[in-house]
Amino acid sequence: KPKRKLTKEEKAKAKAECPFCQFMRAGPCGEEFNKWEDCLEIHEDGDYPTLCSAQTRVLTECMKKHVEYYGDFLPPEDKGEGGAKPGEAEGKAAAPAADTKEA
Repeated sequence: KPKRKLTKEEKAKAKAECPFCQFMRAGPCGEEFNKWEDCLEIHEDGDYPTLCSAQTRVLTECMKKHVEYYGDFLPPEDKGEGGAKPGEAEGKAAAPAADTKEA
């Protein structure tokens, strides 16, 4: 059975009642979240992952800047929890070890 499309009023009501959406809008990246959400809505029947990639990137970068608020929604590497990129941890660990051996 095909899904019926929601009316604008139904979409607005769903947005208003969505606890996650309320949380996102209330934070420091609320404007970015709204722009991202608007893009998804405009392209809901299309290739929104590609068409909204710029908005997704802006929202993600904003969330990373405000990890104290959005941290629960970011992967550990974006929260500073073991977030070393591959190769960085080894490089940081190797430098002190080399210094210790010389001393």
